[in-house]
Amino acid sequence: MAFTLSPILIVSLIVFLGAPWVPNSLIKAVVGNPVGVFVILVACLAALRCSLLDGLAAFLAAGALFLQNRKRILRQVEQVASGDAQNGVRVSTPSSVKSLDIPADDLIDGEVHPPHDEPSGEGHAYEPSTSGKNDFKAVDQTINEKEVLETQHGNTDQKVESFSKVNF
Repeated sequence: MAFTLSPILIVSLIVFLGAPWVPNSLIKAVVGNPVGVFVILVACLAALRCSLLDGLAAFLAAGALFLQNRKRILRQVEQVASGDAQNGVRVSTPSSVKSLDIPADDLIDGEVHPPHDEPSGEGHAYEPSTSGKNDFKAVDQTINEKEVLETQHGNTDQKVESFSKVNF
């Protein structure tokens, strides 16, 4: 069986190797909607009908497009989450815990926010009530009834006999 380069194999190789340089709008048009995904699936199945190698190459090219789409989405999410601008300069600083106590701005003019009720009762200090020693007083006798089990040594015939005695 002679190996021949089919047009499907060549196109798939070009798409696979060129996936990082495909424009974002083209990747989103092809991979980002159900119709594009269906077209890619049909193309992979059609390439599979030509030959197994063509089908595998088309599947790998489609996988490269999907992975490139996910990589670009995650890069955008990472930039938004870190607060970085396009040039790598940090736009915002992370908030401190103290800023969480500041009330948010009103969404609607005239919002009413009643004051929170303070809990009743005395405050609790989490300190030892005695001298600070870690004294432990046992409630009762221990119920530790563990014992070492008898271990089986020897050949397998003896083990079979011992297991058969206990109906194992």
